[in-house]
Amino acid sequence: GGTAPTVDSAGLVPDPSFPQYPNPVDAQGNPSPTYPTHCGMDFGTATLVTGGAESGKYFAALGRLNQITVLDTRGNDAGWVLSGAMSDFVSASDSFSGNYLGWTPVATSDSPPTIDGYDQVATAGQVTLPDAVGGMASASKPLGEAAAGEGLGIAVFDARLKLFVPLVAKTGLYTATLSLTVI
Repeated sequence: GGTAPTVDSAGLVPDPSFPQYPNPVDAQGNPSPTYPTHCGMDFGTATLVTGGAESGKYFAALGRLNQITVLDTRGNDAGWVLSGAMSDFVSASDSFSGNYLGWTPVATSDSPPTIDGYDQVATAGQVTLPDAVGGMASASKPLGEAAAGEGLGIAVFDARLKLFVPLVAKTGLYTATLSLTVI
């Protein structure tokens, strides 16, 4: 469990759980490339898929990824890609592929033009369908990106998630890790 980094209701004081948000640093005060949030997601109870090509093969559950913020202040404005990859879902006695998770990325906001001439254009990545072969575990999938010359500023993304649980999966509590990378 956990929450995304936020500010207080007045928008003034950083959440004490995330004192370095949005600019994390290491013990020496240098910018830190990793910022674990340890956020959890509960998909709730899945329902049997009863229509379409996947009818009777899976249970389906829906969720939403917490908002992810990308802050780019690098002087070279090289652009960036925010992507994610999923581990397998594992319980004490069973597992199934992270490929069964898919997402529909959403660009929630990006920075408007500034007096310095920056005009960020951030776009959402492509839809990734839950699929035994090409889902979120097969390769890192873009959540959002900004091209060179259009990346400076602050962009916010989230995603609508769809999880297929194979009918043959044993009953249990399954956990997995979604790893996000900005390059």
